[in-house]
Amino acid sequence: MPGTFLPSTSTQYIKFDFDGLLRSCESLFGNLSFFDTWKNYWLNVFLEQDEAIKEYMKKFPDTNPTVQRMKLIPKQNQPLDGYELYTFEHVTDYGTFYFHFDIAAMNYLKHHQHIPVQEIDLSDIYIDPDTIFLEDKIHDQRFPYFVRMYGTEKPYLCVDGNKRITSRIKQGHKKFQGYVFTPEHIQNVFFGSFEVFYYVFLYECDLMYRTIQETSDENEVLRCTQLYLQANFNG
Repeated sequence: MPGTFLPSTSTQYIKFDFDGLLRSCESLFGNLSFFDTWKNYWLNVFLEQDEAIKEYMKKFPDTNPTVQRMKLIPKQNQPLDGYELYTFEHVTDYGTFYFHFDIAAMNYLKHHQHIPVQEIDLSDIYIDPDTIFLEDKIHDQRFPYFVRMYGTEKPYLCVDGNKRITSRIKQGHKKFQGYVFTPEHIQNVFFGSFEVFYYVFLYECDLMYRTIQETSDENEVLRCTQLYLQANFNG
């Protein structure tokens, strides 16, 4: 979202130039006949979501999405400042977009859906650079959580288990097994629709680019887009 929060803080709005971001896509997709329509589709989505965030902050000025999430779990005895989330900053030339991953929701998915375990090479994993080394984590055998990301320097983001991985890096490990969350799971791991839409946008751009490399059929590229899917399969 164009803003950030911690479990015990209010939401802070941070401006993001979505129009500039979308105009920058012209270098990749400007030759497509539907580029302007595609760009306007996503701009409208982002601006609507942006207004919704501002309205949320006006309506609930001293809260954040974590509070609403915990109200949906009446038997939850965990203190608010102990609610586990992971924040990742997607830094662009047009602003920083903040992803907030709900670790509790990911725990639920792990137990109730088939989340695959894969071995990922260290060179493909983004490890939080602020992670401190804790020697006792060497013996923690729980699998970390990796999220497949798009539009980032590395394809996998470690959202839970950074200390475990850091401890094993010190031992010389180069490959790590973990639960891998992919686009099919992503709707359930964020705190709001804005982050889902932005993730889908990044995924879509990746898919469009790969399709362009494989075919000259513009219609195949169009079929990758939410613009096409929402027009043809929504309702």
